[in-house]
Amino acid sequence: EGIENYLVEKLGKDYPKLLDFNFISLGNKSLVCTKSFNGLGLALPDLSKDYTDQEVILNEAVTFMKDFKYSKFQNIPSKLLGTGEGNCQAMSLVLNAILEKSGLDSEIEIEGDHSRNIVRIGEKNYIIDMAKEEIEIKEVE
Repeated sequence: EGIENYLVEKLGKDYPKLLDFNFISLGNKSLVCTKSFNGLGLALPDLSKDYTDQEVILNEAVTFMKDFKYSKFQNIPSKLLGTGEGNCQAMSLVLNAILEKSGLDSEIEIEGDHSRNIVRIGEKNYIIDMAKEEIEIKEVE
């Protein structure tokens, strides 16, 4: 709520018309990630055009992301797409944008100063950490 009040105060009540962003509430913290990198002419793949099986789409998205290298201090998604290097934030934002564009149920999870993706397919949660190159599968409780 605090970040929404701040945005209203700084940008006016119509700020959603001015900014295209993801708003992620983390209990006592919030994260606002602008989607401006989508508007820079950088093409993100839409895997739903080529595949129908959600697990295949997820696998193709992860395969696409494996070409990027971890760089601790580079957190800007457009730079990740341009230079091929980024940290966990840049990687999770780009992967989330690809998954959402492809129609998958994806969210970003932040623990401390680290972010990763969670994708729900059927009765499974796929926990994907591109910075650490780890994928964990958990049954939905």
